[in-house]
Amino acid sequence: MIGRTISHYEILEQIGDGGMGTVYKALDTKLKVHRALKFIHPHLVTDEHNKHRFTQEAQAASSLDHPNICGIHEVDETPSGRPFICMTYYDGVTLSERMKQAPLPAREVFQMGLSIAQGLMCAHQNGIIHRDIKPSNIMITNDGFIKILDFGLAKLAGIAGVTKTGVSMGTVRYMSPEQGSGNEVDHRTDIWSLGLIMYELTTGTYPFTGDFDPAVIYSILNTEPPPAHEVNPDIPESHSRVIARCLEKDPDQRYQSIAELLSDMGSTAHVEGWDSSFGDLVIPVSNTGFGSVPARQRAWRRGLLAVGAVVVALVALIWWTQRPPPLYTTDLRVAVMPLKNKAHPGQKAVTAGMWDVVSRILDDASRRHDSMWVVPNRLVRYSQIGEDAQAQGLFGVNRIVTGGLQRFEGGQVLLLVLRDADSLEQLRTVRVPLNPQRRPLWIPCPGPWQH
Repeated sequence: MIGRTISHYEILEQIGDGGMGTVYKALDTKLKVHRALKFIHPHLVTDEHNKHRFTQEAQAASSLDHPNICGIHEVDETPSGRPFICMTYYDGVTLSERMKQAPLPAREVFQMGLSIAQGLMCAHQNGIIHRDIKPSNIMITNDGFIKILDFGLAKLAGIAGVTKTGVSMGTVRYMSPEQGSGNEVDHRTDIWSLGLIMYELTTGTYPFTGDFDPAVIYSILNTEPPPAHEVNPDIPESHSRVIARCLEKDPDQRYQSIAELLSDMGSTAHVEGWDSSFGDLVIPVSNTGFGSVPARQRAWRRGLLAVGAVVVALVALIWWTQRPPPLYTTDLRVAVMPLKNKAHPGQKAVTAGMWDVVSRILDDASRRHDSMWVVPNRLVRYSQIGEDAQAQGLFGVNRIVTGGLQRFEGGQVLLLVLRDADSLEQLRTVRVPLNPQRRPLWIPCPGPWQH
């Protein structure tokens, strides 16, 4: 294969081989960039029906656009009919290679887990389950990014009825119990596999024993691994609890969504003094804040910052009138929904910047109070949430903040409304005139405080 030209790709070298196919580094002779070509093993696509299903899966995966997911550029086949996928080529190492070193610090594992989870959330929101999350399918690029590989391939084994001949030992090791028992799987199977990866990264041990595939599957189905913090005392117990819930054998006892997992991971990071805003993760962020606002609009930023202290004081008064006791699971979970600009609807940059400032103020306040956790603004932004009622299911929150800029008494006012995430009942309202010399108004709404 090396030295051949397939379509407009010149095959340069083999860079991987596994149960699903062989991967080569290739040169795109049209664009003059390197690509990774994965040629699927012929026995996995034995007829036109399976080949069509494979193409559909790969095409669906190619629609995923996320910084933690490897991009798929093309699905094609060789003149002999062997299918291949053209993917982005990355310089770096797989997580399986990184795992050959000493166990990683819990904070670093959490950062990796957060990146993988955010990529999986993008896929799950688009109806795509990976089904084969394992260290060899996670790439750490030389510039520090986490990339999930092989989306669109994992379902192929099930389509083709592949047994041991088409499934590597590494795949079996990271199967969920429902996969191992041959039951139908859903997105929660990816949560199990991610939890198992975090367990192995932090402890340096694989928790299920067996020299052969059937023995490993039996162990996955029937044995309970020791808690991660007992295997490695350097692991915070809060971290260990997150991993343990990912590894519940009953899918109904696991995290029910990646968003719920991310929420608990954020709470843990907050309690452990790590970065609950994910700010130090190597993830590109859309530049839609005040930094990109034209000079004629920067006065809006100065106006919002001028009332920032007032917003903090008022929102703190709302949240901590009856402050719950500090809990690892953080009873009070808040999402700041996209704010609206009814005063100047066309100024999208101003609205985005206003949303960012309010989110940062609340996040800073939450760092001083263990009883509250605020969903990171970038997570809300990326989810492209359309309705306020979606916040509870997507992020696992019980409070949301809505509002935005409105015209008020000949001027403009920043309106923030605290709502119950389930019923959307309005609990408190804060009005902050953008003229700093005007007194802000706090308008309480009827109804008891509820957690």
